[in-house]
Amino acid sequence: MKYILRSFALGILTATVLIGVIYFAGDSSSANEEAALTTEKATTYLENEGLHVVEQKKWKQLNQTLADQQEQLEIVNNIDNPAKDDEKTNKDSKEKNKNRITVTIDIESGMATSEVANLLKEKQMIDNAGEFESYLAEHGYEKAVQIGSFEVHSDMDFYQIAETITN
Repeated sequence: MKYILRSFALGILTATVLIGVIYFAGDSSSANEEAALTTEKATTYLENEGLHVVEQKKWKQLNQTLADQQEQLEIVNNIDNPAKDDEKTNKDSKEKNKNRITVTIDIESGMATSEVANLLKEKQMIDNAGEFESYLAEHGYEKAVQIGSFEVHSDMDFYQIAETITN
């Protein structure tokens, strides 16, 4: 039994030494070259497939430039014809409410624009509370809503309602 254990231990020792020699003396330079070329190979592959490779920093700059240009375009469009957007937004509402109805709404301290929009919808002054809330946000009215009682007419469009409640 003693000789069997010694033979087994010698076999394990020999296997460990061989694996260590292969691991430490193996050709690691080819592995490093492949790792260094991974980005280059990926870039080449993507460009061959008709895609563009852009660094993250450059991508963020492009997105910011695009957002700025869209904002400027929106401002220019609003300057050219500010009533055009208002007419589109509330066109359906005008057609449905041909009879003029006057309602007084009370805006209390701490009310969010969503609550004001829901109140207007409940009183049937607007058809879509979410659309009106978006209108207020897009045109800068959401932080200017005043506390108080306001008379709103059924034939008013989003612009007129917003001007009334932001007084």
